[in-house]
Amino acid sequence: IRYFMYNATISRTFMIDPNPDQDKNYSFLLELHKQMLGWMKAGESMGALYAKAENYVKEQRPDLADNFVADCGSVTGIEMRDGVHTIAQGNAELLQANMVVTLRVGLQGLTNGKATDKQSKTYAYQLIDTVLVKDGDAAAEVLTACSKEPNDVSFFFNDDEAAAAGAKADVKREAKVDPKRESNGGGARPSTRKSAILPSKFRSEEKDDESTTRKRREHQKELLSRLLAEGRRRFAGEEGDDGEETRVVKKFESYKRETTLPREVRNCKILVDERADSIVLPIYGMAVPFHISTLKNVSRNDEGEYVYLRLNLVSPGQGVGKKDGLPVEDPGNTFVRSLTFR
Repeated sequence: IRYFMYNATISRTFMIDPNPDQDKNYSFLLELHKQMLGWMKAGESMGALYAKAENYVKEQRPDLADNFVADCGSVTGIEMRDGVHTIAQGNAELLQANMVVTLRVGLQGLTNGKATDKQSKTYAYQLIDTVLVKDGDAAAEVLTACSKEPNDVSFFFNDDEAAAAGAKADVKREAKVDPKRESNGGGARPSTRKSAILPSKFRSEEKDDESTTRKRREHQKELLSRLLAEGRRRFAGEEGDDGEETRVVKKFESYKRETTLPREVRNCKILVDERADSIVLPIYGMAVPFHISTLKNVSRNDEGEYVYLRLNLVSPGQGVGKKDGLPVEDPGNTFVRSLTFR
């Protein structure tokens, strides 16, 4: 995804009717992902980070060592992938605080011994998250917070297997109750269904849902009408709640497009356009129009054979003149206060 010229990457692998071995491999990859988030700290070299991940695979699952991916992502930003800052073997580049990294963990070329067709004999896993490297010893922060737990990426379409899996999960859930869930009043996150059959819902529950939805929509309409009324009152210059007249932000547009500028601006000279209530100034060889409302005053000084023309413009926090009190949209912006031409 690219937004305002900045890139973010996210990838999830979905499993259809996975067997126990596939579940086991995916759970291991998920654990590796969590370990790498803890290892990603400022000052750590990218080559050392990849070596830690590679050694973790060899120690915990040596049978998957040959299936581990050749790199674990790279720095991202305006460029989707930085070719220099890559989490790969032998890279001496260091992680720095506030770096945004595409963390990629994956297993490729895996063999499914229980496959019933040719297409399902080989498979691969890939998990990608865009993460932020924190300062100090804090673990990296996941920016693409989207679930990747096994229950959320597994789908069962075989009814018999789904029913068996669901019954098995129910037995385990009754046999082992999480004490944190009990102390939290049962507020823990429920596990995702593994069955395509929807749970039954009484008509009374449906009516309650419809009533809640209707109330929410009515409340939203009320809030919207209130906001619109407040906006009309404020920008119409009416009196505010305290009885004081509200200052209105006025926008002046000298020319709607470049083609409407007078032809005389080609000479790169100062031009007063009375028809548009504007003054056109040459700045770096370009014609830049200023509306007359932005002009505070003009002064002229003669020094020898030169004439100095100084144009003072209106900006916040400048004197107590009549124009100085004009409201602006964002007083925190940078304003040009004066321009001098010789």
